[in-house]
Amino acid sequence: MRDLTDLTIAITGASAGIGAATARALADAGANVAMGARRVERLQDLATGMGDRALVAEMDVRVPEDARNFVEQTVSRFGRLDGIVANAGIGA
Repeated sequence: MRDLTDLTIAITGASAGIGAATARALADAGANVAMGARRVERLQDLATGMGDRALVAEMDVRVPEDARNFVEQTVSRFGRLDGIVANAGIGA
């Protein structure tokens, strides 16, 4: 992966599986990573070791206010948002 230093990427559904793996890979490439999911305790575990480059946010993509707040928290913390990985799965 190319160097992503100073870029900020938000990931929904980051608490497990593909979302968690993507968050790790982006952080390893130097990106600031905003991680959103309903299971915040898993996000906190994932953020360990990412230091100041990680933001953990409890959110549900089915709730528009949660999505708005997630973006606002990301921009407030890192000053920018360069990309979004829309990974959250919504079951029937």
